[in-house]
Amino acid sequence: MKSFNQNNYMSNGTKTLLIFWYFMFTILVLLIGYYLIKTPNENNLFYLAWLGNSLIIYSLFTWVKLTRKLISAYILFLLSFFSFSFGQAFLFSLGITYEPFNLYSLYDNRTLLYSHYYTLIGLAFLHLGALIACKHSNLIDDKVSHVYNPNLIKAIKLVAWGLFLGSVLFYFQDIVSRLIISLNSGYMALYKYDSSSIGQQTTFFGNIFATLKMFFIPGIFLLVFIYKNNIMVRKILTSILLLAVFLSFLIGIRTEAAALLISFVLLWHTEISAFKGKKTVFLLMGAILLLTLFTVIGEVRGDVNRGVNGFITASKEIISDKNPIFNSIGEMGGSMFPLIEIMNLVPEKINNKYGQTYLSSLLAIFPSFLVDWIVPRISLANWLMLTLGMNYGPGFSLLAESYLNFSWGGAPFMFVLGYIFSKILNPQRKKGAFFLVENVFIAVMLYFFITAGRGDTLLLIRNIVFYSIIPYLLIKILANSLKKENCE
Repeated sequence: MKSFNQNNYMSNGTKTLLIFWYFMFTILVLLIGYYLIKTPNENNLFYLAWLGNSLIIYSLFTWVKLTRKLISAYILFLLSFFSFSFGQAFLFSLGITYEPFNLYSLYDNRTLLYSHYYTLIGLAFLHLGALIACKHSNLIDDKVSHVYNPNLIKAIKLVAWGLFLGSVLFYFQDIVSRLIISLNSGYMALYKYDSSSIGQQTTFFGNIFATLKMFFIPGIFLLVFIYKNNIMVRKILTSILLLAVFLSFLIGIRTEAAALLISFVLLWHTEISAFKGKKTVFLLMGAILLLTLFTVIGEVRGDVNRGVNGFITASKEIISDKNPIFNSIGEMGGSMFPLIEIMNLVPEKINNKYGQTYLSSLLAIFPSFLVDWIVPRISLANWLMLTLGMNYGPGFSLLAESYLNFSWGGAPFMFVLGYIFSKILNPQRKKGAFFLVENVFIAVMLYFFITAGRGDTLLLIRNIVFYSIIPYLLIKILANSLKKENCE
């Protein structure tokens, strides 16, 4: 007991010190960054880029130091969010230019300085909130490796099979239909927009279909978890999931495909077999392969009438002619574009939303006809596309959304998001098998957090409620009901 209390005391002390020094580092970033954007020097953008590199390294260090976990949901989210928000700046700091969509040739130095500075302080406040939200009880290694409660096992199976069987056909029907369009007419044919179509509501049955198909993710994750000791069933389920990832990459929807794969890797690490020793090497090789796929898909997805053979041939040419890792980082880093454009628009041309988009996200868990009179529900990526007169989706970002709402006050507001994200992705550990079930849904939620990093919060809360909280509560209710039946 003495050792246990001592460990808790050390954890509290470590957390306090880490937060204090990270807070001081945040102040340092604010001061140095402000000096760089106010002092005319052609090298200041380069210095800001390296300040960002230092920020992400120190942020990763503090989280690993505090949680004693090298692989976790928050770490994976933070890495993806940094890549989307600051990827091209990272390459710029190394003297590497991403030519296909080079932000540094599109905008003047002053515009880039201010967008880089906002990104840095936004990231710093996000992580500061996450550190403060992290409870020391999360550090206690009290993991239960298996579920032995027969009532809980039965409840998980009932919910898992219900979710999977009720969604798998919808999920793959959507993938196959989009694959046919993408292969025959090119990826951009999936997103042919005109000004009259922006903001139009989908049909009632369209909403039902879109909602049902996404239950595939929690369904198959739960099945892999509960059948992890049945090697044959586990292999079949894993093959189905990897097929979904492969087909999604083939379509060209890279963020969704990568998010699904990364979330599944987290599930495997926490509930099937932890990545240690040689397995870590294989994981790093997989990460390199994933970055390579990002580049290859980005190059060939616009081709018309492409087949698998053409995809393989193009892949060989691209890998031999380009650096796929740097190209992937550069492509992801293009997500700074929405922030730059929002900073040009707000508040001079467009008024701040003052939290309206976040309220819309909260209300999105309800049917639109009930709440649209309060705050209209609209994709910010579509709104920006219409505002800029573009014919393709520019995407969006969490940082751009914070600036749209509060201008420069949006950067410290990222503290609130970081606090909430940390509570969700790194919940307080509980004893018993139910924490293992929570781990499954943390992996599910990671998928939606990664995809939101290149979008907005519009559907984030809705997705968390629908695909994690509701299934989790269903399992608890069923397990308790079965327990009562067996006691009678």
